[in-house]
Amino acid sequence: MRYMWGKTMRSDPERVAVAVRDAIWDLDTLAAIFSVPFGMKIDKETTPEIYNAFMRGISTIELIRIRPKAHFMRKRPFERFNEHTYLIWDEAELSGEGSYPSGHTIRGWGAALLLSEINPAAANELYARGWDYGESRVIMGAHWQSDVDASRPAASIGYSLLQTSPAYREQMNKARKEFGIYAAIDRYFTETIAPQYREGDVCIPFHTFISIDESNKNEIQVSGDFWVFNYDIEGNTLMTVSGGSHPGKMHIRQSPDGRYVVTAFDAVEDGTRYLPTAKRIFGKRFDAFQAANSDDVRREQIRREAVELYVANHHLPVNFYKDFGWEAVPVRPL
Repeated sequence: MRYMWGKTMRSDPERVAVAVRDAIWDLDTLAAIFSVPFGMKIDKETTPEIYNAFMRGISTIELIRIRPKAHFMRKRPFERFNEHTYLIWDEAELSGEGSYPSGHTIRGWGAALLLSEINPAAANELYARGWDYGESRVIMGAHWQSDVDASRPAASIGYSLLQTSPAYREQMNKARKEFGIYAAIDRYFTETIAPQYREGDVCIPFHTFISIDESNKNEIQVSGDFWVFNYDIEGNTLMTVSGGSHPGKMHIRQSPDGRYVVTAFDAVEDGTRYLPTAKRIFGKRFDAFQAANSDDVRREQIRREAVELYVANHHLPVNFYKDFGWEAVPVRPL
């Protein structure tokens, strides 16, 4: 019986930690979980268009669970066997609604469907995570395996119905565009800027965007406080070997194949040319740039989040990153 398999999996601390986090019924947590296989942080501040598409999409897809739950009111496995789930404090709420279908599984599979449309290159990782997200419900003892299995096609039906909404299709177009622009900037730094420094085992860029100007129909201009670092992997630590700051303005166009590419970069110059070039490039947003560039605490927070996402996305056996002469910074598991 698959229910018994779920109970045996509770002896695996790593897997049960994943299942416990998967049990959190919160869309922002879901977005954070799927940011890892997606390869880009999904939140209101960093990727507002992707975040909007994600929140609206999942909130709509999951509605497909409501009527079947109320109609069938299937007993959950822990009720059937008079046992506890792994998360005892969830039992009262779980007992109040039917086991079929699994709302968590619908959310997880819906997330994989939606995000793989935005970033098709990450589809394998997204679907694998979406699958495991559903299996977590069996491990917790909250659902039968058949609940989980039936909920994946239910999510697919919900997502198919979502495609009939012109407003949602418009939002998805915005999300794909946002992803394409940000991915182009990352590629530019890893392929063009990072090789100008001493080579490392991995390259991790991170950015604070100051403005995005789409007033010119022929190109998109993105100004920001851009950074890139190369690291060597030494044991369980990423050791910084090179990198630096590259504030400026990106000129981005969409190529005939649909991919966004950086065609030019207006860089803030060093020395006595720093202030005049920064003022020219950032214009009315110069004060915003100055605030971002001088906020060391916030910048290190953004850097840490970028490192943690990269480590999780690439499955690196890394627990710290370290700059020369500074203490190692823990890499928190995502």
